[in-house]
Amino acid sequence: MGMRLAIYTCVVGGYDKIRLPKYIDDRIDYHCWTDTPELVPETWVSHDIKSLSMNAKDVNRYIKINIQKLSELRGYDYTVYVDGSIELVGDVYEVAEDLNKNNVIMGMYDHPFRKCLYDEAIECAKLGHVDVMLIKRQLRKYLESGYPKSAGLYECNVIFRKNEKNIEKIMEMWWGEYKKGAKRDQISIPWVAWINNFKITSLGKSDARYDNKYLILHSHSVDGRKIKQKMLSIRNRFIMYVGC
Repeated sequence: MGMRLAIYTCVVGGYDKIRLPKYIDDRIDYHCWTDTPELVPETWVSHDIKSLSMNAKDVNRYIKINIQKLSELRGYDYTVYVDGSIELVGDVYEVAEDLNKNNVIMGMYDHPFRKCLYDEAIECAKLGHVDVMLIKRQLRKYLESGYPKSAGLYECNVIFRKNEKNIEKIMEMWWGEYKKGAKRDQISIPWVAWINNFKITSLGKSDARYDNKYLILHSHSVDGRKIKQKMLSIRNRFIMYVGC
């Protein structure tokens, strides 16, 4: 019997389009958590998110991170999370199978622009993605723990994970950092892995952005946060300028 593999996604708030995979593999089960089940193509098994009383972004991150809490995925040997902006175009099974054979517990593609969570945090503050005062407290915690600069960064829009007990603690801590810190999962996961001596395997440059052998990255369908983000960006840049 071959490896049992599930690919799953979470699309809420109309932020992305739920796409039918161009490459459909009978060895793979496709799961989609969404608030618009009527828009889910037949290949995907639709799951309700009504029980999660969170905003759309937090619902997505909850499903994305907390694989250990998704009972629908417990019977699989390996899982692949993909953002709603990712289209499946190639044989992802062969990638997951190779990682599984090499006992890769968790693998992600490198961040396309930066290699340091501290640099990413500063850029996110400048762009208005996070509150600068909140992210400063989070970075101070990471610095005081001894976490080094330029220690790697992941895009986190595609996550390969082996279904093992020891990954539960990592995911729970990642979710905890997301909830109480800046709402940017890329910033916290390198530290969470480091503090727990947990290895994340780099899959190199993003296939979805560059090679498109297995995946294609699309633009998000909607983004209604532009005005709020712009105002926060102005505020953050002023605080950074005056040195608060």
